[in-house]
Amino acid sequence: MPLCYLVHMAPKATSYASLPVFKTPEKTFFRIGDQLITLEKYEYGTSRPYTIVALHGNETSAIEGAQAFAQSHGAAFFRIGNPETQKVEGLLMDRKICFDPNNIFTVNGRKSNLKENHCWSKEANIGLQQMATIWEEQMTKNNSTIVSVHTCARACSIMEYARGGKLDRTVKEVYRNEAMDPQDYFQTTDEVIFNKLKQQKYNVVYFQKARIKDDGTLAVYSARINKSYVGLSTAANHSAEQQRMLEALDGLLN
Repeated sequence: MPLCYLVHMAPKATSYASLPVFKTPEKTFFRIGDQLITLEKYEYGTSRPYTIVALHGNETSAIEGAQAFAQSHGAAFFRIGNPETQKVEGLLMDRKICFDPNNIFTVNGRKSNLKENHCWSKEANIGLQQMATIWEEQMTKNNSTIVSVHTCARACSIMEYARGGKLDRTVKEVYRNEAMDPQDYFQTTDEVIFNKLKQQKYNVVYFQKARIKDDGTLAVYSARINKSYVGLSTAANHSAEQQRMLEALDGLLN
């Protein structure tokens, strides 16, 4: 039997009860094992040269703020419709499968993702590769900049990329504004965007293709295909800051 299948349909409602009523999304369904994973696309317009993506179902504040922003600014928005958890868990051929949907976009990323979750198998790897290919085609089929939104975990901040931080060797340059919370920051693979955000005194990390750690994320994939990418991370209770940062990004990309 095939590991997966793909279906497009128009559902009657959105998957997050806490969100306001948005337009009906286009859904792409993908089955891996006993899990049916949904990629939801909300097409609010074509006037913006960027696409907003949310890949972790548990980062509710980031999802809510980004989707509202996309709707009010006429941008495309993608989100994962799996339960409100960071990882997808289930069974594939009677074996456990567990993976982070933001770490499936490269060969090494998929392998590390599955091995770290103690569920590596050839079948699981093939399934994730197929799903990643479908998602990549959906999210990157135009020339838009990919904007990936996240809620920054308590232990996560721009300081991980600063000199002496555990990830400092993976980046080319970091700009830190001491007046900003270190949990509120941008990441980008685009040097022009980095310099503009730096000029506006936002916390920002510049990933260079040759240095970025291959963890299978959209940032790594975008760097490899020379596609403009921006990650936007904010603390869970910093909704106003997320909106301010999205506005800044909208202004410099338009």
